[in-house]
Amino acid sequence: MSGSKISSGGAQAQATPVSVVARKMLLEGKWTGGGKLARIISPWTGQAVTEVTEASAEQARAAGEAARRAAPGMRQVTGAKRSDALRFIAAKLNERAEEIAAIIRDEVGKLRRDRRRDAAVGR
Repeated sequence: MSGSKISSGGAQAQATPVSVVARKMLLEGKWTGGGKLARIISPWTGQAVTEVTEASAEQARAAGEAARRAAPGMRQVTGAKRSDALRFIAAKLNERAEEIAAIIRDEVGKLRRDRRRDAAVGR
């Protein structure tokens, strides 16, 4: 998250009350407990925007191993089916483009035209 400061404690972490995005992570189709919470600090205001769960080194390794194990099966999926899946994901992201643009604004302090461009998929 370039431009954002991440703080796991100290004075910055107590800037404002924030919402927690998620306390769990999806790993190999199962929700697993996350690591410590990190606050995302707005570069514009210096205020906490939200909290996110950080993956532990072991969770990051497990995710990489899961991706490697899944790769052979993904090779069996046709290009057309992968393309359909990506188009579906793009459509869902575009439905939430305004919301995503607002998150980008708060997290990295981008200008409206830049964050709208970054939030739009395939446009």
